Amino acid sequence: MKLEARDITVKIGERLVVDHASLAVAPGELVGLIGPNGAGKSTLLKAILGIRARDGGTVALDGADMLSLPPRSRARSVAFLPQDRRVEWRLTARDVVRLGRYPHQAGFGRLTPQGQAAVDHAINAVDGGELLDRPVAVLSGGERTRILLARALAVEAPILLADEPIAALDPYHQLHVMEILHALSRKGTGVLAVIHDLALAARFMDRVVLMHDGAVIGDGPPARVLSPENLKRAYRIDALRGDEGGRAWILPWSRDAAISDSF
Repeated sequence: MKLEARDITVKIGERLVVDHASLAVAPGELVGLIGPNGAGKSTLLKAILGIRARDGGTVALDGADMLSLPPRSRARSVAFLPQDRRVEWRLTARDVVRLGRYPHQAGFGRLTPQGQAAVDHAINAVDGGELLDRPVAVLSGGERTRILLARALAVEAPILLADEPIAALDPYHQLHVMEILHALSRKGTGVLAVIHDLALAARFMDRVVLMHDGAVIGDGPPARVLSPENLKRAYRIDALRGDEGGRAWILPWSRDAAISDSF
């Protein structure tokens, strides 16, 4: 299944937050949505999902208008890991992961064997076994992120949208989550993830979409989009670069000299 968002425009009051932004995610592709704070990344993601109203643009799944699909069908097609990890429900971590199967069930009854297998696989993928019987509201931020990611994985949707999936995670689990997303894409899922870590974006992503001031200013392989010129324009930084085992790496190193000299 292919996701295509075209000319998405979102205004908050009189402010243009997303400015005619377009992107696509194909099956088997891991795409990073990157850009500085306030660039419009999360708003674009919510507009694609229909969580936030659009002032213009269209979103299609295999050519069909996404918002015209029945809600349950839409929920089976696109899974979502939100940036807001607050959980108010008085549920165990196990029950939260099971919620990922709701789009496939007639209600909240017993899971089918296929549904239970999907839940078990998702839990194992995030190393969440030791968390299952704990109330999700008392988990640490990083633990909650892993459980909510497992809930999204349990949907088994052909498209996964993840808003800052490695936020609040330690380096081990950041790498683990990126490996999960990479492996998921290699099995055919299209993955779009908002990410701030440019080093991990450069290492794992097939493509990156760079936003600045609400607009997409770059879309392509990380090595091309994360150019010195784009980093200066969007992030106002300089970076170190190199190669390790045939993989290019990038390390944000300093603020742009013209800016840092003014402080």
